[in-house]
Amino acid sequence: MSADPAAAAKPVKKKNPNRLVVDEAVNDDNSVVALNVQTMEELQLFRGDTVLIKGKRRKDTVCIVLADDTCDLGKIRMNKCVRKNLKVRLGDVISVHQCPDVKYGKRVHILPIDDTIEGITGARAACSSALGPGPGTGVRDVRSPLRRLPEAAAGRLARPSPLSATNRQPLRRLPQALLPRGVPPGAQE
Repeated sequence: MSADPAAAAKPVKKKNPNRLVVDEAVNDDNSVVALNVQTMEELQLFRGDTVLIKGKRRKDTVCIVLADDTCDLGKIRMNKCVRKNLKVRLGDVISVHQCPDVKYGKRVHILPIDDTIEGITGARAACSSALGPGPGTGVRDVRSPLRRLPEAAAGRLARPSPLSATNRQPLRRLPQALLPRGVPPGAQE
């Protein structure tokens, strides 16, 4: 048998380059995944592109891709929140697809659960004042209503206008018997 050294050095192309193994994220951002630069080139992705990630049990989510030189080839780094949304664990295989047609949201509905606002007078007024646009930037951070965002980040997360928290009824909690097994009462989706 004669072994050709040129054939041995030739890289082998994967059958499914969009199938990647889940790895732990370095940063703690819920909307970002990290890929190796070579993997991004192979999938024809650029830094900041939106991708559709498909996990187990027909679960999927949209994230933003960032380049990470420390990420291994064939792996994708995502944090615990993204993994939980996809119903995957570390070491599971997911698929990544380009998703160029994601539009900005125009309206956000933030509704309280009905038993959390019982007996509170002016709950709707308090809710709308806490969630209203902040002075200066016009947008408040979604994670903390008291923290203002810089103007550059404000344009990426949310638009300043129609935040309607006051014109809909509160959500009702599911009875304990209807919750899936192992889910605590306050953790319903």
